[in-house]
Amino acid sequence: MNDPNEKAKVKGGKRRVVLGVLIAVAILVVLVFGSLALSVGPQVILVAKKAKLKNEMVQVQTAVLSYYTEYSVYPAAPDAATLVRILTGATKDGNERQIAFATFKPSDLDAKGDLLDPWGTPIELSVTADGKLHARSAGPDKIFGTRDDVTVEDNLYLSN
Repeated sequence: MNDPNEKAKVKGGKRRVVLGVLIAVAILVVLVFGSLALSVGPQVILVAKKAKLKNEMVQVQTAVLSYYTEYSVYPAAPDAATLVRILTGATKDGNERQIAFATFKPSDLDAKGDLLDPWGTPIELSVTADGKLHARSAGPDKIFGTRDDVTVEDNLYLSN
């Protein structure tokens, strides 16, 4: 093994083995973290959607309170879409000065004007004469009255 060419061949072979092991370890790390991302990813998305939803509901509550401050009465609306139009200033009917107490992106509303939850279901919205807001989303399963519903009741008390 005194031949320099043999030493170079052995060294080159060792380098290839080490490089192969490093590549295998890198692939294994990518696979492990990839599988973790796939298992944790949907839960992170769900939490983000619920946070967005609660933020929209709080925005509606704040808009209702601002409306009361401006007009000294709570907005009266026969349905959720009308309430959204009143609070966004899109109508003079119920908001004579057309003040925008809330703003929503067009993608947050359906064709009728209902505010949509992150899963595409219209949010139930109503305000009582004494100013109590009821806002409820059907949640991820898109069915009202199940455990995953998200609600805002009276004075910003959040549940779920």
